[in-house]
Amino acid sequence: MSVSSLLGGLKQLLAPELCYFCWKRQPWTGSKVCLACSTDLPLAVDTTFRHNNVTKHMWGRVEVDHGAAVFNYWRDSPLKTSLHMLKYRGKRDVGLWLGRMTGKMIHECPSYGDIDAVVYVPLHPVKQRRRGYNQARVIAEGLLPYLSPHTKIVDDALLKTGVNTSQTSMTRRERLANVEEVYELGDPSKIRGRSVLLVDDVMTTGATVEITGNLLRKAGVAKLYVATAAVARM
Repeated sequence: MSVSSLLGGLKQLLAPELCYFCWKRQPWTGSKVCLACSTDLPLAVDTTFRHNNVTKHMWGRVEVDHGAAVFNYWRDSPLKTSLHMLKYRGKRDVGLWLGRMTGKMIHECPSYGDIDAVVYVPLHPVKQRRRGYNQARVIAEGLLPYLSPHTKIVDDALLKTGVNTSQTSMTRRERLANVEEVYELGDPSKIRGRSVLLVDDVMTTGATVEITGNLLRKAGVAKLYVATAAVARM
């Protein structure tokens, strides 16, 4: 038995790999998704199209040069548990994996041009301290290696200064009213005239990206791209 096989077996015994979709123990393969789930991943197949489930959410609401998501999302989506573990159970590694998946999507999609800066949807400082991290920023960290070496994450381009109520059961109009006064620009000088990628974890009605995207446009970004790990089907 090789040393690598021995170490792999020891790792599986002490810290077994759990599939990021079904969260069941799986043989240690280095993959984050078990074979059973990998055949049924809710992958979006329209990422290279100009008109896809992300850009359709933005029509007439905010001007984006391109936007796409890695996965489709619905009420009983297998991705729901993964996002829950990322946001509420401290599974930061799920966010990095989602970021890598998103980075690969961007790298393989010619509709994304050169990106100078990465901006993410912010959390309120109180919520971020309680959670320990911003899940959208973790996704941004995961995708950054797939962009140009000069590209940086800008942490203070957007701020969340208010607290909005849970949006789970809200309509698009209700979500828009719920978020429009809780976000504001931070330091626009860091993004003015630059090509910016706006990152979020999941897009449902698009209200959050609409508000934050328009703030970035107001700041004078040259191009605005959007990438989310998942998007609700329209």
